[in-house]
Amino acid sequence: MGEKKGMSTIQETSFSIKVTYLIRNFFSRPLFRLLEGNLGRILDIGGGSFYKNLVNSSWSNYVVLEPDLNSLPKPNKLDKINSISADAGKSPIKNETFDTIIIIQVLQFIFEPIKVISEAHRILRKNGKLIIQVPQSGNLHGVPNHYYNFTRFWLERSLSDNKFKIVNYIPLGGAWRTIASRLFLMFWPVMGHPYYLDDKFKKRGILFWILFPIQLLVAILFFVVSLILSISDIKEEANNHLIVAVKI
Repeated sequence: MGEKKGMSTIQETSFSIKVTYLIRNFFSRPLFRLLEGNLGRILDIGGGSFYKNLVNSSWSNYVVLEPDLNSLPKPNKLDKINSISADAGKSPIKNETFDTIIIIQVLQFIFEPIKVISEAHRILRKNGKLIIQVPQSGNLHGVPNHYYNFTRFWLERSLSDNKFKIVNYIPLGGAWRTIASRLFLMFWPVMGHPYYLDDKFKKRGILFWILFPIQLLVAILFFVVSLILSISDIKEEANNHLIVAVKI
């Protein structure tokens, strides 16, 4: 999981990324409903300071696992927050330690995500819950560490092969929200935002800049239209997948 090194820094310090995360959390309301109540001993893989969003949740112990020491929250006895720096695919955590494991918008940054799911099975107690949220149609982000987008079928196969039983699946958004999301984020790399910019395409020709005002106008128009149409969306093309599985 070392590929995700240093990403939390920009998430904490960039105003634009904070805004993006606020929007993401708004559209991820089903996730926060799933996380309400007592989660027992919980492991958050790659979540950084995600626990701060869980205002309706409680736990006996909350452990954040990150590969990079700089990405870890400071231990907080009052909120029962602890941290560990380790590889999520091969951690030093003992077998059957946690009641709940969450992996929220992280697997796309891990080069071998199947290993993380296998490791989650090892350290989760029997009948414990694994909650995963991943993109199916995410724009390139977290450059250069964004390796994958995922289909529901990949999740179902990976979980089944690792002795998990899926108990809940929620598609977050659909085709129209995907279009709206892509239009909203499309020009961030053009503006040189380091979280989205691929240096390979840093230089753009004169024709691009001549057409840029038209691109921007069309994007704004269709963003509004797509957002309206997303009220009743085409779920087969989910923007993100939210899935709950139990260890069997």
